[in-house]
Amino acid sequence: MAVERHGRRLKKTVRKRLTPKEITAVNNALGNPKAHLSDGTERTPRRLISRQLEILKMVKDSNYMQLVPAEIIADLSKRRGMSKRALLPYLGAIETLRKRKVFKADGRALLLYGAINGNLLAKVDKVMLDARNGPIDTIEIARRAGLAKNFEAGGGKRRDASAAVSRALTILEQRERVERHPENHSVSGNPYTWLHSSYRSTANSVPVRNKGFNVMLELHSGPKYVSDLMGVRYGERGVPVKMPDPTATLSNLISSGLASQTRVKRGARTFMQYQLTAKGHSLASRQLRSDVILEELRRGLLGLPIKGPTPYEERRYHELVGWIKEDGEIKRLKQAGHTRPSEMARMLGTTVSQLNHRMRDSYTPLQGMQSERAKWYLALMQRRHPQYADLFRQRLKQRKLLISLQKV
Repeated sequence: MAVERHGRRLKKTVRKRLTPKEITAVNNALGNPKAHLSDGTERTPRRLISRQLEILKMVKDSNYMQLVPAEIIADLSKRRGMSKRALLPYLGAIETLRKRKVFKADGRALLLYGAINGNLLAKVDKVMLDARNGPIDTIEIARRAGLAKNFEAGGGKRRDASAAVSRALTILEQRERVERHPENHSVSGNPYTWLHSSYRSTANSVPVRNKGFNVMLELHSGPKYVSDLMGVRYGERGVPVKMPDPTATLSNLISSGLASQTRVKRGARTFMQYQLTAKGHSLASRQLRSDVILEELRRGLLGLPIKGPTPYEERRYHELVGWIKEDGEIKRLKQAGHTRPSEMARMLGTTVSQLNHRMRDSYTPLQGMQSERAKWYLALMQRRHPQYADLFRQRLKQRKLLISLQKV
């Protein structure tokens, strides 16, 4: 199913679990890599087999879900770094596994080559860090990353450069080092902008000039026809900008559950009338009183599910649940008087080194998470795993992610 987002057709990602046959293939490869991962000769490098095993272990740890190559590369970049030398060999390993039908990767790994080649991933990460004081669009990121000549050349070079930067940003988004936001420059022509994760919400993140948000504000006052919206002017600091054709924007709001449409008969003709849903009215009212973009509104304007998580967020949520559950177990053991690392490791079924790593203050999946995103995960945990919600709330407060925010 496709979603029209700001006039572009994008596919909704529907992630599936591997079939029993594919799960068996993964387990067989993990159990006997020489038989299943080599080509039957001594020519297969050990390094290639070890990389394939590392990837298959990630598939197993994800409960045998189809993984997007960007997710695999994002996880590997945490352990190996962002350099071309560290990550490029893994693209070949992913592609080898796909060709041998050991497991299915949702997407082609080689499409990420442009994002890793020339250390572009590290360059884009540095650009985002330097631009952390406000939103920035994809074209400007590409220019600052040293691809200005490719854009000036136009044609295929411009298209390839834009695609490479977009895929680098997708990898960083998987790591939650950057966050995708609705477009807020009405004349830029870009479908969205980007913010670095270290950026702490100010009025710059509010979509004052976003086309979808302004259509919502118009519908907030009452139902409208397309003709009513065509002449609307909106702007920032008194700068008027004429509203472009809002048809694609209305379609996006409807698919996100923020607006609805009804057929209205006027004389002999029938017209389509648009109005906000109860959720749309609620978000519009709350956003007008807030100086930071609401997480639900951000998701809605981007065409993401407002309530349910995306496939990546589902994985991220289960990582948070596992982390907070283990955190509670460690706390319980300490309260019971078990303080020796070797004893605690044995009772938790892990090693001392892994336990020490887990207990370090620097180890936390909350690192770099925005406060609105943290609230969204907390609300999800209250619905799904209420027994861990209070402890999760305490950890958010310790990380100063719930300062001056009311109880979710």
